[in-house]
Amino acid sequence: MESEIIEIKKILNFQPIQRSNNLYIYSIQDNQKKGIVPLSSMHTSIHGALIVWFLGSKKYGGEIKCLEMGTFCGANIAAIAKSLPYIEYTTVDIDMNDERLSGFYNLGKDVTQQMKANRDILVTEEFQNVSFLKMSTTKLYSAMAHTGFDLYWIDADHESFGPYNDLNYALTTWNDESIIMMDDIILEKRNPSIEAIKYLRQDYEFDCFMVQKRVESKKYVAVIHSKKNAIVSYLKSKV
Repeated sequence: MESEIIEIKKILNFQPIQRSNNLYIYSIQDNQKKGIVPLSSMHTSIHGALIVWFLGSKKYGGEIKCLEMGTFCGANIAAIAKSLPYIEYTTVDIDMNDERLSGFYNLGKDVTQQMKANRDILVTEEFQNVSFLKMSTTKLYSAMAHTGFDLYWIDADHESFGPYNDLNYALTTWNDESIIMMDDIILEKRNPSIEAIKYLRQDYEFDCFMVQKRVESKKYVAVIHSKKNAIVSYLKSKV
């Protein structure tokens, strides 16, 4: 099934985007000193470097906008915002008091406390280029129906209709120069993210390829793009 819709590319090492990855890792370490603690092995994953590389390669005269669906602990968006302070970031996730949160993230008490502390820092003057919307991503259709972004990072609800809803929103508001990235895709089994890409490709014209998150990892990042996007062609040649 996957071979019909996806060109699979595996990164064997981080050399092609080493500069972006180093910048991203430095930002993680710098933010830790300010109290924003990563709650996953972000430093070994390629996704942050991919985002920094792509946004740093944009040649727009105006503002560059990024939408993150699924804030989680906030460490990812904080590192990227620190790496590229001229980028306008919007991150969306349900409030810490929402009962659905524990179901989405399978949280313990210590993780919950650190998540709250991280998110509180995101709304301080330290991160003036970050807008944190405390709501479900399903509300984006009404809250930002006509707002387009240069990059959509989809990492919210991975189950049921979550990936379909988030990808569909991105595809209704993007343009030919936009990029959509979907996190944590496992190719060895049927999953909602693969199904969302498969079905929405019947209604929207786009290409998709996969980037392995870590060496020997079973998880991939889907990179969805217009066939007219020259930046992606260059990225594919590097990985």
